[in-house]
Amino acid sequence: MPELEEAKAFDPHVVTIMLGTNDTKPAVWDADAYEQTYRDMVEEMQSLSGKPTLLLLRPVPVFGVNAFLIREDVLRDDVLPIIDRLGMVYDLAVVDLHTPLLEHGDLFPDNAAGGLLIVEELVEPLVSAASARGFEVATDVDPIAAE
Repeated sequence: MPELEEAKAFDPHVVTIMLGTNDTKPAVWDADAYEQTYRDMVEEMQSLSGKPTLLLLRPVPVFGVNAFLIREDVLRDDVLPIIDRLGMVYDLAVVDLHTPLLEHGDLFPDNAAGGLLIVEELVEPLVSAASARGFEVATDVDPIAAE
């Protein structure tokens, strides 16, 4: 995966991993392969010299019938439990973008307001991760108002 190599070369301090939505398609879903790929990515990021803080993200919900055959039932019943389990196995924080957005189907997939809801869910975990690594983070800024 070229994107993974680019991320590793960046030598990040904090890494978010959100995999699974596209993997739910009938033609590609394989729970064992998904979990192994996720494990491999976590372990590769953990092996970086800077020892980045990793945050595992539970993907946003899939709403309605879509042309890409992405399946909410597989996301909910298979992907999310795998992410939760890997969070426990590797002792990593899991950030839930799924549950808080279940009531906002009108804002997805490609609505700027939906993106802002995602940002709202990510601000606290990212600030906490950066602060824990010794970075000064301005907490008096409203990220939504700053648009």
